[in-house]
Amino acid sequence: MPKNNPRKTNRAPQGAGGVCKRSDGRWQGTYTIGTNPGTGKPMKKYVYGQSEKECVNKLKALQAAVDSGVFIEPSCMTVGQLLNIWTAEYLGGVKPNTAYEYKAHIKNHIKPALGAVRLQKLTHTQSRRSTTAFSATTAFSKNHQKSTRCDAQGTKAGPDAGLYQAESCR
Repeated sequence: MPKNNPRKTNRAPQGAGGVCKRSDGRWQGTYTIGTNPGTGKPMKKYVYGQSEKECVNKLKALQAAVDSGVFIEPSCMTVGQLLNIWTAEYLGGVKPNTAYEYKAHIKNHIKPALGAVRLQKLTHTQSRRSTTAFSATTAFSKNHQKSTRCDAQGTKAGPDAGLYQAESCR
């Protein structure tokens, strides 16, 4: 006699992602974030955790970010996109004039010079050249010179100490 109930399965829907235990003891979550337009193959993003619960939580966060459009593959992100995210998320807690100044500097100086450069292709030389050109043409230069001082060895000490190679001090 045939059963009226369809057969139940424990499978998740296609594209929902999956979690499995690796041979090294960690848990791995996999989620398909789209397809490669050149090859047509699925592009996958992986998350890892020490426990299954931790991995599932990370996978859910990734799925939410991809589905809401917040997630951008880091290899595809440009300096301009990063600056858009930064201004939207981090300028909310500063004074209005400070936010206005930051946005003006980004729009007039940083984006024209580096906005189209992908983050993975950005070099130290590119960022240093644009910073030097920017500081030479703005009031930033005077404030920067006031706040930067030299120590006994002739290296810079100040707000950006340690970011760049030591430069000769005047």
